Amino acid sequence: MLAAVLCVGVLAGCAAPGGSGGAPTSGASSTESATRSAESGAAIENPKDLGAVSNACTLLTGRQLGELGMNAEPTYREEAMLGIRPCDWSGDRFAFTIIPDTKSGGIDELYATDNHGRGYERTEVADYPAAWVRRTDLTCRAKVGVSADASVDVHFTSYREPERSQPCESASEIAAMVLKNIPAA
Repeated sequence: MLAAVLCVGVLAGCAAPGGSGGAPTSGASSTESATRSAESGAAIENPKDLGAVSNACTLLTGRQLGELGMNAEPTYREEAMLGIRPCDWSGDRFAFTIIPDTKSGGIDELYATDNHGRGYERTEVADYPAAWVRRTDLTCRAKVGVSADASVDVHFTSYREPERSQPCESASEIAAMVLKNIPAA
């Protein structure tokens, strides 16, 4: 009986998110990054190189902004939050912020926690592991894992816009557009 309990405990430890694969190195190959992510729960089959992005405001094209119905100019923040300075768009009907995160350890770091008691809902955006966090009737943050150690956050706020009444779906739509503009690792 004790042997069975110990065996289950060992197996559970091996399967726990975050695994014992060690800290990712910046020189890891795409295959190594995908393998580390698969071991910890969020397989990223086609990792992106978020480190190659120097300006978050370039993560959406003019055409994509037109598709969203956003006609406002972006505001490039002076302070870096999670590695790369975020970019804000604020229109008459909704607003959103794109935050490239190269410092928090990727989506697995969120999956391994309870988000400081606030919870999150696992989802997927354009075949990339993601989560919806800080969700309300008008706001949502979509966090999308782009590699084993990086993610992109899209914070979306609706100003009671009927076409954008599902803020998490809107955040995910924007995140899917952003993914198209991040170079492959």
